[in-house]
Amino acid sequence: MILGKKKVDDEPIFVTMSPQNVDYSKAPYFIEILDDFVKKFYDGDYEISRDAYSVPCGRDNIKSNLGKYLNWSIRNYTVAKSEKGTPRLESCADDLLTWLTMARGANLILEGVGVKTKFERYEKQIQQLQEESEQLRKKLILTEKENEERKKFIDSQLGGSSVVE
Repeated sequence: MILGKKKVDDEPIFVTMSPQNVDYSKAPYFIEILDDFVKKFYDGDYEISRDAYSVPCGRDNIKSNLGKYLNWSIRNYTVAKSEKGTPRLESCADDLLTWLTMARGANLILEGVGVKTKFERYEKQIQQLQEESEQLRKKLILTEKENEERKKFIDSQLGGSSVVE
């Protein structure tokens, strides 16, 4: 290395190898994890941290960063999933599981705007339900008062005790 200048090859490269030839039919839970992640990713519930794009890594003599590898893996997995029955799905699942595990382990998968939007929507629904509950409670109190007044009126008219509830 020359002082003052940095060679590109001096960057640390994280080369990962995912397990090969995993029979996902015998471990469908992995596919469920990946399917759930991909769905939530496209719904905006998860997003890849900007920091992931500064984590250098490589595979098969291709140097890039974790963010790009994860995005490519998500896309490739989604496409392979739509092709159904191709052996490519297992390879794409291996890659996605590898990059996703690395990103999650480094806290580079964040809560996306989809989660925040849903949370805000649920908070509004809770507030509306609380307001509706309060209105119904007031209506119940009013109805109980009316019922009591009717009961007293019937008692006074019949000269006895009514059994109206």
